[in-house]
Amino acid sequence: MDHADRKIAPDMPEMRSVRIGAPVAMPPRSLLRSAPTTTKSATTPLRTIATSTAEWKPSNIPSLPQMYPLERSHARVKNDTSAVAQRIASVLRQQSLAPVFEDQKASGETQCHVRFVVRLFVDGDDLVVEVQRRSGCCFVFHQVSKALLQAARGETVMALPEFVVPNSLIKEEQQRAACDEALELANELLLKDRIDAQVLGMQSLVHMTREGGCKHSASAILKGPVMDTLLKFVRLSKGIDDEFLVGHRTNMRGDAFHVLANCLAREASKMSFDKFASDQVLKSVIDELRVAAEKPHNACHAARVLASLVKNSEAIKLRAEQLDAPAAIIMAFNEGISRHAMLEEEAKALKREMANCM
Repeated sequence: MDHADRKIAPDMPEMRSVRIGAPVAMPPRSLLRSAPTTTKSATTPLRTIATSTAEWKPSNIPSLPQMYPLERSHARVKNDTSAVAQRIASVLRQQSLAPVFEDQKASGETQCHVRFVVRLFVDGDDLVVEVQRRSGCCFVFHQVSKALLQAARGETVMALPEFVVPNSLIKEEQQRAACDEALELANELLLKDRIDAQVLGMQSLVHMTREGGCKHSASAILKGPVMDTLLKFVRLSKGIDDEFLVGHRTNMRGDAFHVLANCLAREASKMSFDKFASDQVLKSVIDELRVAAEKPHNACHAARVLASLVKNSEAIKLRAEQLDAPAAIIMAFNEGISRHAMLEEEAKALKREMANCM
């Protein structure tokens, strides 16, 4: 064949899908991150939650698979399963990490939605404790896993660090201007339809109103348009089928309670409670206490909100009693005793405020 008759292919970039070739085979199950699980029958409960004290009684602990890559957040301790499990369960409750205990593992969640799992394995004479992050902030998970592994080893659990910006670094006028601008941006994000925008906006409000945050933020939120936006999230309906949207709405409602609780703790004695006096808002707060077993973090913040309201408004006190708030408070208090120390404390304080109104 003459060289002149050959067709020269144009020099063009190849598609990536052509160059990748055949898909890589999946590794065997023993190399995957998730530990082997046992098949549960239809009558076996998936989760076991203590009703009086935070107890974890693991049994049938599996041996550590030879090819199972442990997370860096693990510890080897003397194989005293009962003592180790109780120390871990105690820290989970004391630090209000909302634990859920199963046969061979425990799961928990922080108030900023960091989810994790604690697994146990037997390796010879050792008990291996592994803490695995499922979602959320890596830094917060590092602090939580450090505390849990200290408890597993029987060491003194160090308190989680708190960082506060010194007031001397920012002048009050600059802080007020920056706060107003940040609130406007956060409110714009909350009003968008996009889930990621709503999450960013709500997280901004949580950080702005926490202790050591902007002093002006609480007053500006309670007296400005952000207040109406927060109450919209408080009143969000649960009547949807999409599991992801249900989780998002639940987290946003809990964060809205968190922001309102922070603001009311500072400004409750200086404001009007007309927007909180509606039955729809009060029922939303009280209903959150009734379902404390599902979301104890949300119930904790709802208890803080209701305590500020009944302390400063006689009308809200009486209406809360008519809506059977005392029974809901007892349910939240019992759940706090079980697995959430902060909820127990806030529910106890709310019980005292309600008793003062009777």
